[in-house]
Amino acid sequence: MDPLEDRVRHLLSDDSWRVDADTDSTLRKVREGAKRRRVRRNIGLTAAAVLVVAGGAGGVGYLANVLPNGNGNVTVASDGKEKALQDESGAAGSSQPGPADAGPSPESTDTTGDTFRNQEIAEFTPVSLTAAGPDRFWLLGKGTTGTADVMTTTDGGKTFTPVATIEATVAAGTNELKADSISSIRFAVDGDNGWAYGRALWATHDGGSTWSKVDSLSGKVERLEIASGRAIALVKDGDKWSAWGSPVASDEWTELDVELSDPSDLAVVGSIVVIADRSTDEGVTAASSNGGAEFSRFASPCSPDLSGGTLSVTADSVWLSCPTGTAAAVFVSHDAGRSWDPVEAEKSLPNTVLVGARTSSSTIIAVPGQVEILSDQGKSQTVPIKELGQPTFAGFTNKNVGYVLDLDGKLFRTTDGGQKWSKVRL
Repeated sequence: MDPLEDRVRHLLSDDSWRVDADTDSTLRKVREGAKRRRVRRNIGLTAAAVLVVAGGAGGVGYLANVLPNGNGNVTVASDGKEKALQDESGAAGSSQPGPADAGPSPESTDTTGDTFRNQEIAEFTPVSLTAAGPDRFWLLGKGTTGTADVMTTTDGGKTFTPVATIEATVAAGTNELKADSISSIRFAVDGDNGWAYGRALWATHDGGSTWSKVDSLSGKVERLEIASGRAIALVKDGDKWSAWGSPVASDEWTELDVELSDPSDLAVVGSIVVIADRSTDEGVTAASSNGGAEFSRFASPCSPDLSGGTLSVTADSVWLSCPTGTAAAVFVSHDAGRSWDPVEAEKSLPNTVLVGARTSSSTIIAVPGQVEILSDQGKSQTVPIKELGQPTFAGFTNKNVGYVLDLDGKLFRTTDGGQKWSKVRL
């Protein structure tokens, strides 16, 4: 019922007003007025949507659709504010944890109103997520016509605002990656500086309104993470791998002094940079404690015949998942990847899983239909997630707030450490 109609009905039934009127006739006029108001409101919202989208389509090409890179990390990048943001939580992605969550679960959101989100984002399919706190995150995905679009929310996913459309090919899986495609997005916590990558690399330094293609790196960008005011990227040129770094506020990329053979993942938190790598005869961790200025190489528990593993980090721990051929093995490091402690899980885990670090003593393991909350002592708890398909992204912004994204673009959010998950309705 229209609010004005409800108010008039109440007033007409209240004797204190002493209105001698034909109630049905009056209400009929109120309904007609309400209908006209809704039409005007919808037209206004549609016009606003056109202005927002067109306003970001000026001179420079935009990049907005990016997909998970398969490393199981939800990026919460840092621009040097990590000390203010840290608690005993896991970063969503490979960077800093965010402040405590104060917002309601998206499941409680009313999606029946005349909102911009319901009119303009119904066909938006996310492929990547990057967060700058428990309630603020960005999505990259495919729009209604296959465009690469960026959306953002500041209320934990209750409402979304379009940011830009990027003139790039969106890859919704590794099999779709091409030389000019993008598949992932990362933003620094300042909200101004970000990158979209997935072979090609695009950058924004105005909050995502405009994006520029970056061609200064010698190769294709396969991984990128942000922390402590710096972006770190893994780049592949033919069979050669290299690592590069740049200040977040610019695109002044320089090659880092680290030897890489076949890296599989990258994690950054504070001044810590960890690269999962493998040589011909051993798994390797390349680790830096000064933002990538210097690296040391350490043995990792992953089999060099299979993979260097996947990483996820908190402020004071690094989690590693290694395929074994029959099941996944999970390890945790409390010294920035120099040594690893095995996590003897109570139940066998699938050979390939996504690890989303929650705290220094717990992580989630995301698989189709559920997550396992796993402690560093091996104790696990199974939490079903209805509708969850093949996970492509998992991680926490603090010990309470986390996200899981699947290959079909379904996004789930928890605000209680993984005990309950709500579908973020786009």
